[in-house]
Amino acid sequence: AKHYTTINYELNTPANIEIELFDIVGQHVKSIINQTHLPKNKYSQTIFTNELSSGIYFIKLKLNNSEHVIKLIITN
Repeated sequence: AKHYTTINYELNTPANIEIELFDIVGQHVKSIINQTHLPKNKYSQTIFTNELSSGIYFIKLKLNNSEHVIKLIITN
């Protein structure tokens, strides 16, 4: 089984970005990236999941003032 997931995103202007992982009850599991003034470009962020228990998680992607949430299901 694959023990990682990849998020691809593109910034059209420089941005502050934060990617965090939360469990099903909203508890913070880990910070993936927290970077300010990331230049305009295409990016790929790998999240390793081998240390996570099976279950449902949420990846929160914050770009400047907007938030996007992605559901992640882990089956080990």
